Amino acid sequence: MAQSLKPSDDFIPRHLGNDPNNVKAILNRLGVKSIDELMDQTVPPSIRLSKDQMFKHNGKEIKSITSETMMLAHL
Repeated sequence: MAQSLKPSDDFIPRHLGNDPNNVKAILNRLGVKSIDELMDQTVPPSIRLSKDQMFKHNGKEIKSITSETMMLAHL
């Protein structure tokens, strides 16, 4: 099982993400104040999970998990 959860390619290790300056420039260009505002304008409410629904399955909650990386480490 653990082997099947390992990354299938090298994208994750080589992806560094955006630094705060890049994020600010992107948000300014898009005319939004935050990533949350961008998500509010982009993702339809009908497909979103509320914060109290995140990391729950069949009524069970996995506490202290706040990202996909942490979920994979937990699994």
